[in-house]
Amino acid sequence: MFDPTLYGVISQIESDRIVLPAMQRPFVWKEDRITRLIDSLLRGFPLGTILLWKTKTMQRYRRFQRDIDSDVLEVFKFEKAEDDDRYLVLDGQQRLTSLLSALRGTYNNKRVFLDVLSGDSTDKDPGDEYYDSRFLTDGEVLKLNDTSNGVSCYYIPLQELTKVEAVYAATIAFEKSQKLGLNAEQTKQITNTYLRCATIMGGHRALQVHLIDENEVNVTPLEEILEIFVRVNSGGLVLQKSDLLMSLLDLKWNDIQPHLQLLVRELNSNKPFNFTRDDILKEPSHRSWFGD
Repeated sequence: MFDPTLYGVISQIESDRIVLPAMQRPFVWKEDRITRLIDSLLRGFPLGTILLWKTKTMQRYRRFQRDIDSDVLEVFKFEKAEDDDRYLVLDGQQRLTSLLSALRGTYNNKRVFLDVLSGDSTDKDPGDEYYDSRFLTDGEVLKLNDTSNGVSCYYIPLQELTKVEAVYAATIAFEKSQKLGLNAEQTKQITNTYLRCATIMGGHRALQVHLIDENEVNVTPLEEILEIFVRVNSGGLVLQKSDLLMSLLDLKWNDIQPHLQLLVRELNSNKPFNFTRDDILKEPSHRSWFGD
């Protein structure tokens, strides 16, 4: 049975039960958008609807990236599976990949660390980030956590904080506050942060998951699935004409995306260019590269 909690969704991504269909674009979010997402998560803001398509029909898919390297052009590796229940992501790829990277992986070889003393809204605009999370190396954390001149911040890996059992969160936070010599207000804040991190994984409020074809009675045609994909992605990171063209090409040509990604990598190799997939798709002469 599908588990809609954040823990359940992340676990199903890790077990490759939730995967990305061939029509999906590459991951493009940067660190600032990911940390803002974490702030929303810890403040109890809804993160929007995740749209999943349940299907047993053979579809090409790729697995989620847990460790992101923004400096390396990703070349998709598609897989196929027959007669196997999978959930394909039609909307929410950027958020899910960001959460997977923050809660289980890395971004540019750095992990997310959370300042457990942050979160106070005093003197902050609602548009500001209340919770200070950053992608850091272990060396950078040691410098930030230097307590020789008192404690104004203290960074702990978000992955560790979200693994704390809720029943022990307050006790662990109190012990940490005693070790750091925190005052009453800081102790209150660190306790609040520990409790929030310990409970968000099992909550149902963070993500709203909508399933297409869950009951498998009236199966949605592939053409309508593509139309749903285009429509739901018309907001946020707006789909361009090249995205629609990419989706249409992908239905007819199994390896079009890896071919394009390798071509882009070759064109940009050792040259002062920064071509993208969109540049190639928009180029009128692209047919001469791939054949008519």
